[in-house]
Order: sequence, then structure tokens, then C-alpha cells
Amino acid sequence: MGTQLTYWRYFENHERPLNGDLLLGGVLRSVQAGLHELRDSLPTLTDRIDRAADLFTDPQATPGLGVADRRLASRAHRRLQGLVVNFDSSHGLHGEPHDGNVLWTEAGPLLIDFEASCSGSVEWDLAYLPDAAHAAFPDRDDALIATLRPAVSFCVAAWCWRNRHERQRSRTQPRTISRCYGKAGWPGQGDRAGR
Repeated sequence: MGTQLTYWRYFENHERPLNGDLLLGGVLRSVQAGLHELRDSLPTLTDRIDRAADLFTDPQATPGLGVADRRLASRAHRRLQGLVVNFDSSHGLHGEPHDGNVLWTEAGPLLIDFEASCSGSVEWDLAYLPDAAHAAFPDRDDALIATLRPAVSFCVAAWCWRNRHERQRSRTQPRTISRCYGKAGWPGQGDRAGR
């Protein structure tokens, strides 16, 4: 197949302005509108969560995880499947609009890294953003955003563990799944008692 090389315009990264959250919400809304026509060709949010779960079950991808952590991830995945199976999939999503995928240019925020794009509920993208950014989505479902935050944490933990392995077990990475999640919490967390 060979190597493919793409060139992108360089943008100098500036400080996030005081109204950055509001600007980011507006840009995300524009990105989602731009992805709308592609939504049927994008993987679904359920596919994305399933891919994260696959990383937790694959000892080759996440060799540092113990058996108890894999069982915990499996229980969390089953609960998340029940949450997201009936969600709206009619929107094109960036998929990971976290701070690492935002450049702050002179013209405002620029979202980058679209490899996680998927179709799903707009609230998935909003679950990554600070509450002030949600103002650009007046029809949002705040309860759904809160429900999806643990699912976001589940996926982030999976990528964190995969990347940990790829970076040769960096000492800065967490030692257990629960540390990778931080304070966000996630379904199944209470099941670890007495482990």
C-alpha cells in the first residue's frame, strides 16, 4: 500500500481566551453540522464503545491490566451497552473534542484529530466539554450528558491503557483502571469493593 503523507496548514497555538468555552461550543456545533452529511458512513457511538471494550479484553493491547481489572471493564461495558443502545445516532460527531484536540488560533478554537468521528447523540461530544460550552446547544439534554460522562471515561481509560503499552509502560501512567478514570466514576466501580 505504501506510505501516505498529508500536509496541513500550520496554526500557531495561542492562549485560551476568557470566553474560550463559549467559542469552543460554537465551533463544535459547526463541526457537527459539517459532519452531518457523513453520519451514515461513520461508525456508531456503540461501535466506538465496543472498540474500547475490545482493548480491555485483549491482553496483547493492554498487557498491564490484571484479571480483576478486565472483569471490572467487562461489567462496565455491559452496563454502558444498555445505556447507549437506544441513543440517537443521527448526528455526526467529532468523537473526542478534548483539550488535546483543540488549537487556539487568532481566529478562535480549531478542532483537530478526527479519527474518533462517529455518529451518535450530540451529548457525547458535549460530555467532553466544560459546562459553559454547552450554551451553543440550547436543545441539549443535560441529564444525558451526565449519563454519558462515565462512557467517555471508559473509552479514555481504554485508549490510556493501550497507549501506555505503546509507550513502553511509561511511569507516569496510572496503575489501575480506577486511577485512569480519576473522579469521573463509571458503571461497575462499586463492584471493586473487597477486591
